[in-house]
Parts: sequence; C-alpha cells; structure tokens
Amino acid sequence: MNSYTYGMTPAYAVLPMSCCQLDKESIFAFWQRRLFEKMISVFKWKLPRGWNEDYFLWTLYTWGYIAGIYTNEYGLIPQQCGLLGQGLYTQPDAIFVGTQYVQIPYRRIGDRCVLFRLRADYLGMMDIINFYAMQLAEAYTALIVNLRNSKLPFVFTGSDKKEVETLKKLADKIDSGEYATFLKQGQGSWETFNRNIKESYIAPELIQDIRKIMNAFNTEIGIPNTNVEKKERMVSDEVNSNNVETMLKMDEILDRLKGQCRELNRIAGGDIISVEWRYKTDDLSQNPDTQGDV
Repeated sequence: MNSYTYGMTPAYAVLPMSCCQLDKESIFAFWQRRLFEKMISVFKWKLPRGWNEDYFLWTLYTWGYIAGIYTNEYGLIPQQCGLLGQGLYTQPDAIFVGTQYVQIPYRRIGDRCVLFRLRADYLGMMDIINFYAMQLAEAYTALIVNLRNSKLPFVFTGSDKKEVETLKKLADKIDSGEYATFLKQGQGSWETFNRNIKESYIAPELIQDIRKIMNAFNTEIGIPNTNVEKKERMVSDEVNSNNVETMLKMDEILDRLKGQCRELNRIAGGDIISVEWRYKTDDLSQNPDTQGDV
C-alpha cells in the first residue's frame, strides 16, 4: 500500500468503467474521501516556508500525529514518526524517524522537536470518517436500489438461454435510460414485480436521511449546520445551540494544536506556524440555514 493514500483507493488506480459500478465498496470509498477532505478543511493553517501542506495534513489526520523536527540535511521539516519512551504521565516523551531520506533513531520531544497531535489518545480521525462514511454508503446504496426499482420493477422470464440473454440486454437498455426498446412478438415475457411503484418510492426520505447523516458529521467536526429536520420556522436559539455544540467538539483539538504551534514558534524563534478556525464565530449566527450536502 502506498503510504500516501493511507488505505484510500487512489483515483488513478480505478478504471473508468469500474467508476460506474455503484457497489457499496466504491460508494464507501467515495464518501470516505469526501469526508476526509471536509475534515481537513475545518482549520486554516499557516505553515513554515517549504512545508508540504498535503503531507502535513494527511499524516496528522490519518496517523493522529506528526513531528516538526530539525534535521542536519533539510532544516526544520514535518515528518511522519514513531513514538518512544514514557514520561511521568505515561505519555511518549521521544520520537524516531526512519524514512528513505531521514533517519533519526531517537529525539526527545522538546529538543528541537515538537509533536503535533490531534487527540489526547494520539489516534487519528479515520475512525470518525469511516463511521459516517459507512452510514452514508448504506443510505446511498438504498437510494440507488430504490431509484432502479422504480424504473424497472419487472421480473423477466424466457423459454431458453438465448431468450434470457435477449431479455438481459433489454433490461440493460432500459436501465441505461433508453426510452424505447423492441422485441419480436412472443420473444420472452415479464410481469410487474411491484405494482404500486408510488408506495415503494422512498427516495425523498432517503435523501433526507443522507442530509441528516451529513449534518451529524458536520457537527462532529466543527462545521456550522442546523443538524435538525428543517421546519418552516427555525428558532435562532435552536440553531445557535447546535452550533455551540459543534464548536465545543473541536475546540479541545484546536487548543491543543495552538499550544503545539506556540512551542514550535518558541523553538524556531519566530512566528512561523499558526492554526485557527476556518469558520469564524460570526459565521455560526449568520448562516443558520447551512445544511448537509448530498
């Protein structure tokens, strides 16, 4: 596995035709990537000159931590690392780096080295992303099945293998959107699988469920949203109450990152790195109608 994809399917590895196969696995991969991109957009970073932002953010959010470390060859750089030692409060007190370009067998944290981490348990954010991506994949799969069933609610029967193959091609043509298809008289037969299509058509409800899942994810990662079923008149206090919850979930992470930025600035002797909310506090009250996208 390419370490830079971190378990996600790289776009260049997917053949064009396989992109059209809307199986649950490919739908999950789509949502996993989309949610990851949303998550890393929550905070706005100013990074030291020469730092690769993609490498820094992907490593931080997938592994849960990344070192900002001085090296003899490259100066101050971000590096994926391993954890060593155990301090007074049972937390790692040193790191090591072993890549093709940088080999540092031991460096104490604080000795020309700052460990950036998101969470108290040193874990990344992929568990949260996968939790919601799985729900979205289930909902989207149900949506696709419901749409297809409403378009082609038939059971086909043929008298022999050749006739069955002909009917399969007929079904494929209808499924692809052709408004008319033709067969010889008496060539195959079909019957309606579900005679009341209107009753079984639940696409609007499924789309609403998808929006609810997206709003729950947005609340989890600090993006302003209503996270409630939209009513004709939404009381602003209800919206603001949810947005307070939204900020609280990520404030702990932001405070931790800001402290790590201050430490690296102290070691570097200048203001070279900072992090802040991409969404300002005022945005929470000015955008009460923010909804999860589909």
